[in-house]
Amino acid sequence: GFSQGAMVCLEFVLHLDHPLGGVFPICGFLRHPDKEVDRLHPCQKHTPILIGHGKDDDKVPVKASENAYRLLKDQGANVELLIYKGKHKIGIECLRRIKKIIRD
Repeated sequence: GFSQGAMVCLEFVLHLDHPLGGVFPICGFLRHPDKEVDRLHPCQKHTPILIGHGKDDDKVPVKASENAYRLLKDQGANVELLIYKGKHKIGIECLRRIKKIIRD
């Protein structure tokens, strides 16, 4: 998901009660980033999660993805953060990493 779609990934998709092949929130954010809540269903602990964000994003601050990454990592998620060159867009480096995750 991209931008608000990434928020849907972070707030809804990771709470589904069946394991997924991967979740890819890009340039997103959490609705309540300071709220201490479980961020993923236990069956998603092994789901590959790649959070991508353009380092010069002028719509959603990169800190939003850094915070989501930290919160998920603290809860034991299989999460990776990729900060790439660019603004509020999907970077080619991110697409390449997603492709690799899907192939693996």
